[in-house]
Amino acid sequence: MFGYPSSPLFPSPSLSPSPWVANQFGQRPLPVPPSSRGDVHRDGDYHKAVHIWIFTESTQELLLQKRTDCKDSWPRLWDISSAGHISAGDSSLITAQVQYFQ
Repeated sequence: MFGYPSSPLFPSPSLSPSPWVANQFGQRPLPVPPSSRGDVHRDGDYHKAVHIWIFTESTQELLLQKRTDCKDSWPRLWDISSAGHISAGDSSLITAQVQYFQ
């Protein structure tokens, strides 16, 4: 199962006109207004994201990828198979599917 169930602590995301807007949370996971990806990274805000780990059981191998030179955080370093921010209004499942196929 991907993500959190909808609850008072983790409400369903509200719709947002920008695809780069992330739902963010304060330290006591209370929702705060959406912010841009750059803002949440700059300010160190908590925000929802998905991580996809691809593991081959038959060979016991974990697929990693090397980040590109142009990444604003951790360029040229090894990273998990796939990951991404959940945009305001999107579900974790939709985000995981988009990230997987990118």
